[in-house]
Amino acid sequence: MTDGYAGYDAVAQENRIIHAGCMVHARRKFTEAIKAQTNNKTGKAHQGLAFIKKLYAIETETKNATPEQKYQARQQYSKPIIEQFKTWLEKSSQHVPPKTLTGKAIHYTLK
Repeated sequence: MTDGYAGYDAVAQENRIIHAGCMVHARRKFTEAIKAQTNNKTGKAHQGLAFIKKLYAIETETKNATPEQKYQARQQYSKPIIEQFKTWLEKSSQHVPPKTLTGKAIHYTLK
C-alpha cells in the first residue's frame, strides 16, 4: 500500500503484486476539493468524502477486534461500500473534468 507515485506501478507489475493505494491520500484529495469550493453547496467532493467516512467508521468500530473479526466486518460492511464507491467513482469520472480538484480526487481514488 502506497501513495499514488507512478513508479510503484512498475515495481508491483514486475513482482506480480497488487498495488493498493492509500485511502488517507484519497480522503485528503476530496477534503482539499471541498476546502477550495467558493460556495457552500454539497457536491461530488462531499459525496466522495461521505463514502470514505463510512469506511473509516467501520475501522473505528473494529479497532479492538481480532484480525478475524476485522476481516469479517470488512467483508460484510466495507466491501459493499467499496463496491458502491467504485461504481460512483466510475460514473462521476465521466462527468467531472479531470483537471478540477474534485476530478483529481476521483481519478486518484480510481487509480
